[in-house]
Amino acid sequence: MTMNEVCVPEDPASANDRGALTWACVEDGFYVASDSSGFVGFIDRIKPEAFQVFNAFSQQVGYFRNLDSAMRCLVESRDANPQNQAPTTEQGSVNP
Repeated sequence: MTMNEVCVPEDPASANDRGALTWACVEDGFYVASDSSGFVGFIDRIKPEAFQVFNAFSQQVGYFRNLDSAMRCLVESRDANPQNQAPTTEQGSVNP
């Protein structure tokens, strides 16, 4: 696949207010997801049948044997945290 080529669209039935995810395969085995609010996370194939899923903050949220399961995990992770943004000072982050 070439950079920014859409790999697999999310099932429209699982889309939330921000819409379906758009998947781009930016490198062999490296998939990036975005929605209408921006970057959602990524999936990295570490072995032929091993995929690690990371959220928008590069925190690992899952490990799967197939790409479909990994993609579903990222959708569920996004839907569980609909704000998908870094915490503000009021939410507990420390100012530099």
